[in-house]
Amino acid sequence: MSLLEHGTATESSGFRAPAGLIVEPRADATAGDVVLSFPLPTRRPQSLRLTPAEWEVLGDISRGLSNTAIAVRRGVSVRTVANQAGQLFRRTASYAAERLGFPRVAPCQWKKRLHGVHHAQLLPRSHHATMNPAVRQRIADAVQQNPVVLYMKGTRQSPQCGFSARVVETLDALLEDYVTVNVLADAEVRDGIKEFSSWPTIPQLYVRGEFVGGADIVTALGESGELAEKLGDLVSTHTPTVTLSDAARAELTAAIESTNECIRLEVSPTFEHDLAVGVPDPRDVIVEAGGVRVSMPRASVARADGIKIDLIQTPDGPAFKIENPNEPARVKPMSAVELKARLDRGDDLVLIDVRPEDERELAKIEAGRPLDEALHAEIGQGPRDRAIVLYCHRGSRSQRAAEELVQQGFRNVYNLTGGVHAWSLDVDPDVAMY
Repeated sequence: MSLLEHGTATESSGFRAPAGLIVEPRADATAGDVVLSFPLPTRRPQSLRLTPAEWEVLGDISRGLSNTAIAVRRGVSVRTVANQAGQLFRRTASYAAERLGFPRVAPCQWKKRLHGVHHAQLLPRSHHATMNPAVRQRIADAVQQNPVVLYMKGTRQSPQCGFSARVVETLDALLEDYVTVNVLADAEVRDGIKEFSSWPTIPQLYVRGEFVGGADIVTALGESGELAEKLGDLVSTHTPTVTLSDAARAELTAAIESTNECIRLEVSPTFEHDLAVGVPDPRDVIVEAGGVRVSMPRASVARADGIKIDLIQTPDGPAFKIENPNEPARVKPMSAVELKARLDRGDDLVLIDVRPEDERELAKIEAGRPLDEALHAEIGQGPRDRAIVLYCHRGSRSQRAAEELVQQGFRNVYNLTGGVHAWSLDVDPDVAMY
């Protein structure tokens, strides 16, 4: 049984309803009202558990495909949703009404009838807009004057929610440049964009003035390739460069067993690197690196550009070393033994004790300096690539302080693993443990 009853197309109120939507007149309906009927079986139905993005399957449902067929085609789970039917039908009705030519609808008002059918009466929104006209014009100008606009929480470089981050990742895989609007910086825009699109959530993506959808819809379109088709000539055609050392080239070439295989390189949003051998995905971008074919998902292209791969010897055997110029600075761990060696060599580094004075009196590393105003000023005026090592009792507080320095642009920041406790265990047992 599908979510919507399978019926024939019906003419009503000046629009044509797709097959699967039942449009019924109501005695109390006013001009322009649309009433959508959905089946509500008395037994617990097997139905689709849909996220907002997955409402794209409604097109398949209206064409008469079964739930199972849609699940296989779209990768949607088939679940029992008896207790969620009201919310599910409500969201379905809102989506369907938008597709049927009512882009702005009032909240659905539900009435249950004895024969087990839910009705949603969808009223066109009042012409008396509640949005500030100036805000509406700003939004309209933005979506009309820019090929791609994303209304999101945060910025492209620093998304402030997981849904916005997911859309940014999808767009970054396809576009070198697009406009983002941080709704957190403007409460009027944050509320106004929802009224402008009649879409209740953020992020929202617009392409050439057309509203595409929210996070789940954009993600689904990206995975299916439909988003790239919609973007058309806006999609980046940049070819990334990958450099292999002679040793890496020889090792990777030996790993390839057939002509249809290649090396697959993937770089995650957190810059974790993965190398594998296999048949490339048809959607992958393929480059030549010293005679070796390297494929990568489009989402990795920008993050992988300029990568250098070498083969080095480690105590555990040979391993690939990857240098990625796109990887942002991050806090690096340093052991107590390594810190001792660097201090003995006289390396240029600043060792900072982030603990309060009462803890420093209990135990300390002699070369460490308290993080006071004078040291703050010294660090701020110094070079951003100077080695800075921070420590606390066991490493957690100094890790947070080190991450703050990285966010301020310092590129060579270390956290002493295990803190002064590890120093006492591994280097100087005369330092008290507490």
